[in-house]
Amino acid sequence: MRALFLALSLTLAPLALAQEDPVVAQVGGEVLTRSQFELRFGLFAQSA
Repeated sequence: MRALFLALSLTLAPLALAQEDPVVAQVGGEVLTRSQFELRFGLFAQSA
């Protein structure tokens, strides 16, 4: 039973830690992910 728990923990832990689109900011109740930030910054840079 311990071996099964250990095997599952070692298998699933990296999956839980890996984030494809991490949160870079939280303003009030709004969460800003990395892809949203890059999109907004790119639009700002083009318009400036």
